[in-house]
Amino acid sequence: MDTSRYLSGKIKTKRLPLRENKREREPGMSKKIFRFKIILNDIIPQIWRVVEVNSDITFYQFHLIIQEAMGWTNAHLHEFNSDGLRIGNTSEEANGSSEPPAWEERERGLNKFFSETRTKMIYSYDFGDSWEHTILLEAIEEKRKNEKYSRCIDGARACPPEDCGGTPGYCQLLEILANPKHKEHKGMKTWAGDYKPEYFNKDKATEKMRNALAGSLIRATPEKTIMRKKSVILRNKKRLRLGSFPSCRQRMFCKKVGL
Repeated sequence: MDTSRYLSGKIKTKRLPLRENKREREPGMSKKIFRFKIILNDIIPQIWRVVEVNSDITFYQFHLIIQEAMGWTNAHLHEFNSDGLRIGNTSEEANGSSEPPAWEERERGLNKFFSETRTKMIYSYDFGDSWEHTILLEAIEEKRKNEKYSRCIDGARACPPEDCGGTPGYCQLLEILANPKHKEHKGMKTWAGDYKPEYFNKDKATEKMRNALAGSLIRATPEKTIMRKKSVILRNKKRLRLGSFPSCRQRMFCKKVGL
């Protein structure tokens, strides 16, 4: 084939029009951001957080975000509840002889329940100490460019230490820590360590939230899928000298699974 006419510019190539991304143009398809206020009930002054998360994360991922935002250690059972609708771990191991929740938290996204602002639900943690949190959907917004989610944007005070005895035990703990002359002050001080009731750092909370969310994405990936993706990425790595590079998504996955 004579290519000289193409090279000389005598014959112009036709540029095809770019294909529209129909998914992006369909109404309601753009990603939404949920802004929640989380309040630990029955404690004054209030312990609270405001977080922004993607609307399509699962309730299990939201549970991890709440744990890190509040400062809990995820050492006890938990459950979401709204007017009798229970959302949580439905496995027999978690529930024993008790009736399991109606919704499995790993299979339901937040957008399957939350659709209007001012919607509330209760998040319970540690059925022994009985910590209950009010979850309030404050706003539904468009996802902003160059903004990373999930994130904690505001809050106040540290959550209570784990296993302190619920609200009564927490109030007693604060009273003893504030009184150096109390007979139990030294023992409680040793038990509580460097606990600071008024301390809260939203940037540290955001970092922990994102780390927990990234870890949940890896654990939720089936082992066969991980091995298949690893093999593809390794093949692409061998092609570097030929100028063929792994995609951005593959590089991110490679970093997560330790390749």
